[in-house]
Amino acid sequence: MRKVVTVGEFAQDLVFDASGAPAGSAYGGRITLCAAMLARQGLPVKMVSEASSDRVGEAVTAPLAEAGVDMSCVDRFTEGVTPTQLYYPRSGGGYDVIRYEQYPEECFDVAWPRVDPGDILVFGGYQAIDPRARQRMLALLSNASERGLLLVYLPGFLPSRAPRITRVMPAILENLELASVVVTRSADLEAIFGTADDAAAWNNHIKFYADNLVNVDAGGGRIRLYSTSVIECRDVCPESRSVLWNAGALSGLVGYIYSNLPAPGRFSSDVARACLAEAVAAGDSAVAKATADWQLFY
Repeated sequence: MRKVVTVGEFAQDLVFDASGAPAGSAYGGRITLCAAMLARQGLPVKMVSEASSDRVGEAVTAPLAEAGVDMSCVDRFTEGVTPTQLYYPRSGGGYDVIRYEQYPEECFDVAWPRVDPGDILVFGGYQAIDPRARQRMLALLSNASERGLLLVYLPGFLPSRAPRITRVMPAILENLELASVVVTRSADLEAIFGTADDAAAWNNHIKFYADNLVNVDAGGGRIRLYSTSVIECRDVCPESRSVLWNAGALSGLVGYIYSNLPAPGRFSSDVARACLAEAVAAGDSAVAKATADWQLFY
């Protein structure tokens, strides 16, 4: 049976309001949120990651287990703590993020899942380029590519984790070469390629490696999909800048691929339009279920 394998970092996100008071908390990351969303829809999802075997680790892993995600490939380490990220709003919009982490010396000691042709592997964030985990990560990704999986890559990460992009660019390019679909936000493109223009990033950088790019330009109010000569675009809501909307959009994209695309390849115009429609609908559905205002903006 076809399955979705998600590879991403667990983190506890604490969000503060303008007065500095705590507004709420969440298990962070588009990939982990997407994994839970897909599992709730009945898709078979297996998570590959690591988390501490303490209350913080339990707080970030329990929601995925409750949603039905297979957690058998999540390493629960005892020496160290799960990362915590503090989000403080800026006066002009956006957030300053302070991150605390302590991983054990034996890094990313996960059990690799069995993968089969036709499976989908979603990966990304800083974990996908982190030197401490790179050898193990690359082995998983290379095996998945060789076995005919469709790889979805999210290259975005906190700029503070790699202030000199040239040091991690070789790993990013390796990941792009393995990926079938690249999913970005305009801020990711700016941080990695020096331009927030998705057309320029696609034409000058990404299309030489990957077959398809989906970019969310929240500031411009649109989502675009590029695939060789195919360019499709749809409008998006202001909440598209939030982690919640982006995770929902990712779940819509992956869900469409799971149901309709059996193998990697370039998207046709019809597929591109359907992918964007599913992504936007799922993103809108995710923010419609938000229970607090802060979830719509961080």
